[in-house]
Amino acid sequence: MTRGGGTPSPDARIDSLSPARRELYLRLLRERANARPARAGDVGDGVVVLREGAPGRTDPVVLVHPIGGGVFCYGPLARLLDGPRPVWAVAADTSPTAESGRTVAELAEHYLELLAGRGVRRPGLLGGWSFGGLVAHEMARRHPAGVERPVPVTLIDSAPWPPGTGAWSTAETLRAYIDDLVGSGGADVDVASLPDTLWRLPVPAALDRASHELAERGFDLGLGADELRRRYTVFEAMTRAMQRHAPGEYAGPVALLYATASGVGPEMWRPLSTGAPLVPHPLSGDHFSLLTGETVRDVARLLLHSVNDLWEHR
Repeated sequence: MTRGGGTPSPDARIDSLSPARRELYLRLLRERANARPARAGDVGDGVVVLREGAPGRTDPVVLVHPIGGGVFCYGPLARLLDGPRPVWAVAADTSPTAESGRTVAELAEHYLELLAGRGVRRPGLLGGWSFGGLVAHEMARRHPAGVERPVPVTLIDSAPWPPGTGAWSTAETLRAYIDDLVGSGGADVDVASLPDTLWRLPVPAALDRASHELAERGFDLGLGADELRRRYTVFEAMTRAMQRHAPGEYAGPVALLYATASGVGPEMWRPLSTGAPLVPHPLSGDHFSLLTGETVRDVARLLLHSVNDLWEHR
């Protein structure tokens, strides 16, 4: 995302990225270009190598995409996860209907199949930020090797959908989507300041209007209309999956890294940890700041602890 007026061309948006994010984006394109040909109904291979490990290591740290489906957010974290293990991420397919209607359980099964297809018999760790943590937790529960050797899980500010809470309306989903884009972009724009009437417009018109309103407030999403709508489709599908999902119990080691200002807490996950006790790590900041600035260094340190210490004492 970029600040300023006008919508930049795709090449201009790539050039405007930081060197690390540009390399991650180009690597994602290479990974997808080299993937096997898609079959009818196939969502494609979303595995992206964020950091190369020692030669021959096939037990990577695997980070699952958050609710927006992309993996850019893990770039700074991956650079800090030094050690012999590779760091991989699983990105969602952004084609218009690829993930529509999938449950978290179905996503978990599909992502495990993708990893197996890349030669990963058992990850060194499964983790994810926000919605990605829910999917990672479910992947660990369903991993075929998990009965005798549970896979360690690290949840980064992840929370189950509150029981008894209904699904969002389209207006609420639209507002949450724009708020997620603004928060991920590090903007100081208050989405609540946008007109309430905006969210009652048809989806394409609401997205166009929101983009225009944000630009007037000094924040350009840097997304064309088609890309903005395509990403909304993914966000909506993942949101529906999250709202239908009730996490099950897991006997493996689980660490929860949570922001003190986000409302996430260990009481949400402790009842589901039936084997090794849940390991909570409160961190200063909010939901979006965990993967930026100095806080991401703390996240990396604690995640490495999860890989090394929890793995050894599983």
